[in-house]
Amino acid sequence: MAIMAGAAAAAATIPRLIKRQSDYKIFEIRISDAPKRVIETRLRLLSELVRSIGFSHGFATIASTCSRTGCNLYVILPPDDKLEKLLEGLFPEADIRVHSGNLETVLKGGRGDTIIPSNLLPGVELGQDQVVTRGEILIGKRIEDRRPIYASVDEFWRHTGVFGTTGSGKTTTTTFIISQLGRHVNVIVFDWHGEYPSNLKKIGAEYQELDPPPLPIIPDNLDIEITVNVLEDAFDLTRHQSMLLYQALKSMKRRDVIPNELEEFTDALLATVEVQQAVPSRAELEIRAALERRLRSLVTGEGRKYFSVKGTLMKMSERGITVVRVDRILLMPLRRVYVKMFLAFLYYTALSRNTTLNTIVVIEEAHNIASNDTRTIPSILAEARKRKLGLIIVTQSPSSLHPSVLKNTNIRIVHTLKSAQDIAVVSRSMSIPQELRVKLSRLPVGHAIIDTPQLETPQLAYIPVAELASKLQDEI
Repeated sequence: MAIMAGAAAAAATIPRLIKRQSDYKIFEIRISDAPKRVIETRLRLLSELVRSIGFSHGFATIASTCSRTGCNLYVILPPDDKLEKLLEGLFPEADIRVHSGNLETVLKGGRGDTIIPSNLLPGVELGQDQVVTRGEILIGKRIEDRRPIYASVDEFWRHTGVFGTTGSGKTTTTTFIISQLGRHVNVIVFDWHGEYPSNLKKIGAEYQELDPPPLPIIPDNLDIEITVNVLEDAFDLTRHQSMLLYQALKSMKRRDVIPNELEEFTDALLATVEVQQAVPSRAELEIRAALERRLRSLVTGEGRKYFSVKGTLMKMSERGITVVRVDRILLMPLRRVYVKMFLAFLYYTALSRNTTLNTIVVIEEAHNIASNDTRTIPSILAEARKRKLGLIIVTQSPSSLHPSVLKNTNIRIVHTLKSAQDIAVVSRSMSIPQELRVKLSRLPVGHAIIDTPQLETPQLAYIPVAELASKLQDEI
């Protein structure tokens, strides 16, 4: 959307406004839900209002920017309560934010503040390191002009996708992002290959490193129904197997005969299943045997180390980075089960307590966890932002992910991809222009195509990790 009538000329007086900033306020109006016809009518009325205020008060101006998710209006007016009420009357459903801080900081951009692009306010000179998006987390810098691309912390609650072949830089990119997120929120990294500690050290980020803490099969604060639902997805149980498991657990809980030792618990559970099938058919025997094979995996040498019968999840921090070394779980099926169960129990704990987690979870090799046959992940992706549980999905094979993953990722960072199928899936989901799409198979390491809600189109960028590492080395 272009500058509205009179805005360009008025913007030339911005330097004078800065000197008299106590005489003016900036009103930011976010419009996203109203029909286009309604928005256009109100913008016309607002333009007339601003022009009238300009005549009576000496100065008033309006500018606007739009992205795919809506429009932001920026109205600079004298600090008059009546004028503020007029704005609220024109846009009753919109979120109106008043910038009452330093006017120059608001216009030129500052940590967390909205920034008005220089082409909309030609009277303001923006430095090279200023950006046209809003937020605290630096994602990358555009190849074209080295101008940064930011995202606010809030945008990460709607999930992030980082895609690219092995060696393309996706883990380094994720490390760069979480090193910043850890200053604001709690970050848990399921480290699939043991790469994150060294990567975090290189850029001077603080973190704690843990062996996978014992994961309860029956969390203390959750119902049996939730436990069965989680196990059904983690072990890929059939509906019949799931029903057998539910009936057995329900019976054991009612009789208060749930052992605390893992192997005793598994034996008792399977015995209860057998008792409940008085004269089982051959098909039912096969179903029970398949269920037993899955549950017995929990009592292998590794299973006894990383799972328990009862307990609670590890305590969540307010902020900081915790690297959980799931690469130390050597059996791959057990590793997948562990991560799936941990993530699901984390989500259901927040639901049961009706609380927010303020937590970002990084899932490396996500095609192992969020594949087409998963049932829990789609629910988490769709609902978790209400609980402030954000996922960063990292994978070399986006085409192997459940369709809901790409649909529900808010920020997407795509390094080089070689598979035609992966390129097609990602390009469709992000509406990547053809001139960028042809570059996807040959992007240099550390370069990526970035898409955020604040960008009108995906941008070719690089991740400035080397700059940060060089700066850290100079400080040392």
